[in-house]
Amino acid sequence: MAFQVPASKAVPGKDTFDFAIAGETFKVRKVKFVPIDTLDEVETSTAALLDFFSGTSKEQSKAVRALDREQFSALVTGWREDSEVTAGNRKPPRADPPAQGGRRVRPDRTRTAAGLARHRGTLVA
Repeated sequence: MAFQVPASKAVPGKDTFDFAIAGETFKVRKVKFVPIDTLDEVETSTAALLDFFSGTSKEQSKAVRALDREQFSALVTGWREDSEVTAGNRKPPRADPPAQGGRRVRPDRTRTAAGLARHRGTLVA
């Protein structure tokens, strides 16, 4: 007899993290309800994390992409805490840009899109 995978415990309305930017409320799924393939991308890519929080509406995308680094980091931290991601659980995604050359880059260093793309192994037109 085959193992039966249990149904998701996601409950509409309770499986989301609601956040407000400039008085407008948006939603993303809590960590434990994000599909595994999406979560793997979000865990390894700042761009994927930004895309995840940008959602599917133009309004949400515009609002999230207008945040500065400190605001975006606070948003991700709030999502992690609301999603109850703690030590021992699945590794939460990082809000900080990736390290370059195996070292963390100090926040005061300027990064270019081409440099980050080379680091991520992608090409910039």
